[in-house]
Amino acid sequence: MTLGVRPPRRGASRADGLRFIRDLQVRSLLFCLPAFVLAIVAGAPGWALVLGAVALAALVLDSVLLTRRIARIRRESRTGDSSPSKT
Repeated sequence: MTLGVRPPRRGASRADGLRFIRDLQVRSLLFCLPAFVLAIVAGAPGWALVLGAVALAALVLDSVLLTRRIARIRRESRTGDSSPSKT
């Protein structure tokens, strides 16, 4: 299930693969956030709410980190430098 996100073509760049994963994560948030709110309104047990909040936080954090990694890969491919120097 790709939630309407096109998978990268064969031989696609690493950034394309990471972008695909990030787009899936962002679209899954569209389903998870309302489900979490519904669980709160329905009176789910506290442990379930904590578990859901941790899972949502991990999903958001991973999406942010993937976005930063994609930007770094794109920046490196523009400059042609695969190992940027730390000066």
